[in-house]
Amino acid sequence: QALLKAYNGKCAVSGCSTADLLDAAHIIPYRGEHTNAVRNGLLLRTDIHRLFDLGLISIDPSTRAIGISDKLNGTIYEAYRGKKL
Repeated sequence: QALLKAYNGKCAVSGCSTADLLDAAHIIPYRGEHTNAVRNGLLLRTDIHRLFDLGLISIDPSTRAIGISDKLNGTIYEAYRGKKL
């Protein structure tokens, strides 16, 4: 609920606002309660969350730009390459 509020109910990458399709994702992997904080969270559409967990979508912490693996070339996800959060 806190991430829904922090991200205005929208996926940080796609802008999707369908609540049933949104997941809370950890930026730094969960390592106990101290990592379970809003500042360590992203609100992501379920498919983007899976790709993020697989390392196929990344976010540069210094520029906040979205990176897309070459494995996703030719897919709908290419449109997010370089987009800033």
